[in-house]
Amino acid sequence: MISKVYAQNPPTVNLDKEFAYGNLTDLGSTLGHLALPVFGFAATMIVFYFLIAGVKFIVSEGDKTSVQEAKRMITHSLIGFLLLILLFLIVRFIPQFFGLTNFQII
Repeated sequence: MISKVYAQNPPTVNLDKEFAYGNLTDLGSTLGHLALPVFGFAATMIVFYFLIAGVKFIVSEGDKTSVQEAKRMITHSLIGFLLLILLFLIVRFIPQFFGLTNFQII
């Protein structure tokens, strides 16, 4: 026969004491600290993609397929930039929309 087992309080792990993570005490604060660098990296990649498309457009020498591909890349980079701005604004203002006063993602 199986005896009853009762749950206990789960052990808490304080990341800044267990590991050398400074003020990152939980997953939420860690993701909060990673959000801005991720947005910055994505913006940098979009700018590089745009610059590569511009160089492709310049060196296409009037070849219709190369010009079309470069225009497509430029369009994709602009759409990516607009989506990144939209995502940033959504993440930034979601707490205010739901009335959370002491909560901030970015």
